[in-house]
Amino acid sequence: MLQRISYSLHRRFLSGLLRAKHYPLRRVLLPLVLLQIIIIAFVWSNSSQRIAADPDIGYLQSNDNDDSSWYGRMASSFALKNNREIQIAKKLYENLKFSTQPRWASEYTLQNDLLMVKVGPQKGTKLSSVEDLKFYDFDPRLTWSVVLNHLENENENENEHGKLPFSWYDWTSFHELNKLISIDKTVLPCNFLFQSAFDKESLDSIEQELSEPLFLYERPKYAQKLWYRAARNLDRIKDTKELDKHCSKLFTPKGNGSPKDLKFNTQFQIKELYDKVRPEVYQLQARNYILTTQSHPLTISIIESDNATYQVPLQTDKSKNLVQSGLLQKYISDNVNSTNKRKKKQNQDVEFNHNTLFQKFVSDEQVNSRYKLDIEETDKSTFDKDLVYLSPSDFRFDASKKIKELESLKEAHPNQFSPHNENYLNSLKHSISTHPALQKKFFYEAGGVKQYKGMGFHRDKRFFNGDTLINDKQEYQARLNSMIRTFQKLTKANGLISWLSHGTLYGYLYNGLAFPWDNDFDLQMPIKHLQLLSQYFNQSLILEDPREGNGRYFLDVSNSLTVRINGNGKNNIDARFIDVDTGLYIDITGLASTSTPSRDYLNSYIEERLKEEKLDINHIPESDGETADVPKKLDGGLVNLAVLNITELNDYIASEENKKLKRVPTDTNLKDIMKKELEDLPNSKTIENKLNPKQRYFINDKLRLYNCRNNHFNSFEELSPLIHTVFHGVPALIPHRHTYCLHNE
Repeated sequence: MLQRISYSLHRRFLSGLLRAKHYPLRRVLLPLVLLQIIIIAFVWSNSSQRIAADPDIGYLQSNDNDDSSWYGRMASSFALKNNREIQIAKKLYENLKFSTQPRWASEYTLQNDLLMVKVGPQKGTKLSSVEDLKFYDFDPRLTWSVVLNHLENENENENEHGKLPFSWYDWTSFHELNKLISIDKTVLPCNFLFQSAFDKESLDSIEQELSEPLFLYERPKYAQKLWYRAARNLDRIKDTKELDKHCSKLFTPKGNGSPKDLKFNTQFQIKELYDKVRPEVYQLQARNYILTTQSHPLTISIIESDNATYQVPLQTDKSKNLVQSGLLQKYISDNVNSTNKRKKKQNQDVEFNHNTLFQKFVSDEQVNSRYKLDIEETDKSTFDKDLVYLSPSDFRFDASKKIKELESLKEAHPNQFSPHNENYLNSLKHSISTHPALQKKFFYEAGGVKQYKGMGFHRDKRFFNGDTLINDKQEYQARLNSMIRTFQKLTKANGLISWLSHGTLYGYLYNGLAFPWDNDFDLQMPIKHLQLLSQYFNQSLILEDPREGNGRYFLDVSNSLTVRINGNGKNNIDARFIDVDTGLYIDITGLASTSTPSRDYLNSYIEERLKEEKLDINHIPESDGETADVPKKLDGGLVNLAVLNITELNDYIASEENKKLKRVPTDTNLKDIMKKELEDLPNSKTIENKLNPKQRYFINDKLRLYNCRNNHFNSFEELSPLIHTVFHGVPALIPHRHTYCLHNE
């Protein structure tokens, strides 16, 4: 490197010298410069301490142990009194830039980190105790250490029968929102977070109090008058009554006082999200929503690498962070003496060493018996095989049978019926009474965010955060990488089967990674395993092994899983694995036997299989299939709308019973769906165009043709046996005929 720099500088100097008009000057200086180059080259070639560029690593390696190394030479040029600071800076830079060890650059301690105010008017002030904290930044070492300490020492009769206190504040980043929490003087109206761009007067007042920018994304543009005027006129909520639906003012818990009286909260509560604003505005709006309104997870699911999962139930009715619950104070009390003795400190300092505590946690037999999750319906050795053979039964699911099974379990052991089973049971009951044409959209993206290059469509509406993420490709890719690795470890640890699909599978074909321009991942599961994922992990906060990373993900599963046809097209995605720090997600879809008309490219396959099965397309038997065991009547004797065909449903909407009970809005328009079923399908090219839904279910199930709710079809032979491979460095599965699957798409 030094050779190249020297050569470049001297080449420029020599080129100018050779063009010099004064020949005597050129004759004198040219030999001197050439002599200098020769000396530098000689010293460099004979120096045993030079820095060598390793072509396999791609960056410079230093010789730390020798003062004559490049680092040492640079340090020696400074005054000796600064030598210690230089060494610290050198080590920190080296760790941050070059180290691949899974270690933090520095320790996280009570005195130097938690009690040191990081933002706001009091920035740089050291607080005397945790009771003085008005806010604190999320750090995984803090949260992990306190929670693991509590779980290790927990008394089963304490804390709501062993349920862990919870607040979103401790499990995701609120750094930007903390800036709003920190202000003492500036009073903000509710519409501050509902205008397309921030009000500049309020923004200037906040930043003057903070002594730093409130946000970074395109902040300089607020100084451009024409841009600012246009940005402010993009969209906004102007009606006061409409604004009241989205936001309510919040000072003290009693609703009065000043911002100075607030702890761990801003001046308002966001009750409903409104995304037709710029990203820096929506980011703070969504973070406030998560903190004040978003419901709690049912559990935290802790992954031990890809070997096991530990599930801890949470308190869901009250929001208490580490300080409010007293867990932090307990941790300090338990650890202050040992830390000070080991570090020989006089002040009351505490180190938060979560890795040591985690190792102790997973090695504790009592912890294993209390929290370790075991899914009896799955085979944990699945990923030990090169090929994973599926069964046609993996693509069928009897919802009524499962409901009866769960109700019997609840009746027999009411105190042992888990929150996940309760949630799953309610979801199934809702799903079997939902007609495909009437299902409500479940997942919402932040697609309305203005001036964000359309990237809001790839973020969950609730967890949207990191407005600058689209300008940081390295951070973006790191987030996506951690997300897919964690999900694959979750499925492997619990014997759940999923495989790469769509664009994710296409990217895998090239180098075992996703395409660099892809913004999410696509995975498929057989319906049986999708139901198990829902039963055991829906509404759980999934935590990556802290020894391997700091990922935290919310698993959200649709409440209409038994609806397996497209219907009104509002719920093509069955589940999402969402990064709670950014809103990035993995799309998960289930494949099942359904009554969906097959695609015309499958005609030749169906004809061949019909011959093998000795079936005539003009004489196909009927099968109730999806609605075989679904009750025709609901509690109270009302007809179950889910069992009606589209014509019967349309007639019911216009019936006197519906007008009286208002089960379905009378202005519901089913014309498009009816046209698709009654007019478009009979004229389509699919070989199933003359069959009714019950016949289509029979033939699809018999010929082992499976599809998701977005009408992507795969035959059993295309999928099974699944191939065990590696994706993003972790075990993964792909369809047996993966290139054929992609060709059909």
